Amino acid sequence: MFEHIVIQNLIENNDYLRRFISFIKTSLFNGNAEKALFKELNKYFTQYNKAPDLSELSISIQNADYLDEHTFNECCSILKELDKDKGHVYNFDWLKNETEKWIRNESFRQFIIKSASALDEGKPLDSMLEDVKSVLSINFDETIGNNFRKDIKKQFDYYHRKVEKFSCNITELNNVCGGGIERKTINVLMAPTNTGKTSALISLSASYLRRGYNVLYITYEMAEEKIRQRFDANFLNKEINSIPDMEESEYVGGLNKLLETFSKNLIIKEFPTSSSNTNQIRNLLDKLKVKESFIPDIVVIDYLNLVCSTRIKDNSNSYQSIKAVAEEVRAIAVEYEICVWTATQTNRKGDGASNLNITDVSESYGLPQTTDLMIAIIQTEELFQQGRQVWKNLKDRYAGLKFHKWLVNHDFKRCMVSDCSEKVEENKKTDIDSMKESNRQNEKKLGLNTENKAKNISDDFF
Repeated sequence: MFEHIVIQNLIENNDYLRRFISFIKTSLFNGNAEKALFKELNKYFTQYNKAPDLSELSISIQNADYLDEHTFNECCSILKELDKDKGHVYNFDWLKNETEKWIRNESFRQFIIKSASALDEGKPLDSMLEDVKSVLSINFDETIGNNFRKDIKKQFDYYHRKVEKFSCNITELNNVCGGGIERKTINVLMAPTNTGKTSALISLSASYLRRGYNVLYITYEMAEEKIRQRFDANFLNKEINSIPDMEESEYVGGLNKLLETFSKNLIIKEFPTSSSNTNQIRNLLDKLKVKESFIPDIVVIDYLNLVCSTRIKDNSNSYQSIKAVAEEVRAIAVEYEICVWTATQTNRKGDGASNLNITDVSESYGLPQTTDLMIAIIQTEELFQQGRQVWKNLKDRYAGLKFHKWLVNHDFKRCMVSDCSEKVEENKKTDIDSMKESNRQNEKKLGLNTENKAKNISDDFF
């Protein structure tokens, strides 16, 4: 019986003991006697930092007053069996592989039993999803970290490794990311209400699809069909409201022709606003892989403040709940090796402001603490009239170009964000408000009519 081999090697093989004692739980054993033997063995190890020998374990069993007579006799019988096999040496690679398999199989078997019982009792499915996550995340990683003395060559290779980058159509955005966003990251657009967060996320998603990446777009604010209409406007280069008026042949023909140029796919999924949690995102990723053979490179969440946490049930504390959601989304990005784009709103002070900073984020400062990249979208009335925005890098774990600003063209009617042809000299990238005031002072000195003078947008905003 393999459980007896496990107990024997925990007692006799110190390498095996150190390798597996933290992974083995009493619940993994099927028999009451085996459970009792491991419980006493583990208690001894916790106290003395080593395994008991057979005689010490035998005394512990004799003193275990919680055992009934039948279980006690079975324990004694197993101890005699272990004493008979004492000194038997197993192939460690075989033993290691079989033990890992046993731990995973038993953990999963018990999860199924527990889930069946929970279903019979009418318990919510969310609690079971947490259990299956813990089972699937069992990791027998044997590394002990980066050794400063021994890992010099390994660290050098790390510096020169080829990192997969996901570039979009916005040149300056790629630059602040060192060529593009990366897997296992969470990237955020921050903007005031009604400033084009969704439009920008759709434009980025369309750009990634055109460049050969699978994209999953999760919407919490708008229906799937409405989001699809905006994608159609982008792909067909038509205004959003004109899409329903297209002839069928024009619409179907245009998209089919476009699909011939795409090597990957786009999935749009709608979740209820502020009533769905991150477990549903994880569940969706699993279902898409199984049912559609679809594994996204980019996951867009529109937007993060509308997602619920699996850990924080009280949403009245927005700081804690949004920080928790950001951490859970980051965990999904790492677990599934995906790039995440999402958005958040500014506070009221950011509405119509000509400059934004990281402190202007709404609800929770815990969000920017968790992100890898945070881009502020600055939209004033003057910029809106010219179809432009200023994008400002507020946080950057990629290339370190913090506070870098650049102009983009934003066509709201087609959900298109693109490079602005106007180039801005580096020495003009200063605080917007102070630069505008400086311009006014200069114009006064020159006696210019500031009310009627046509202004160049780059002079006002950089």
